[in-house]
Amino acid sequence: VGTGQALLKVTQFSQMLSNETTDKTTLRYWKDAVTTWFGSKAQFRFTLWKDNQRNEAKPFVIGPPILPRFFLVTHQSGVKAMSINMEGANERLYNYQASVVESPAASWTFRYTNGYVVTLRGALSVVV
Repeated sequence: VGTGQALLKVTQFSQMLSNETTDKTTLRYWKDAVTTWFGSKAQFRFTLWKDNQRNEAKPFVIGPPILPRFFLVTHQSGVKAMSINMEGANERLYNYQASVVESPAASWTFRYTNGYVVTLRGALSVVV
């Protein structure tokens, strides 16, 4: 991966998530998206905290077999679009085949059909 290409790929993934289409409520759409955007050994990791209390943290690790259903259920529950924002994003070489994109202050925003907007904030690290 060349300089800037990993950051561009994460940005393109966010753009795909932000497109509003009814196809996102089908499993086929998300199986194709996961095949396009995630490697065969990819892991989608995040941690949720109860009221920002670190002792109430619940980590999640979602692998490729479950990723299509994760995104499908998210959209079936009323999400019409998502986006990822990265402040202070930095890209560095991970190994000879991949790069890592890191942002100390990222946000993942969910836009619902009822008008609600939910934003999750935290550090982001993506191996591309």
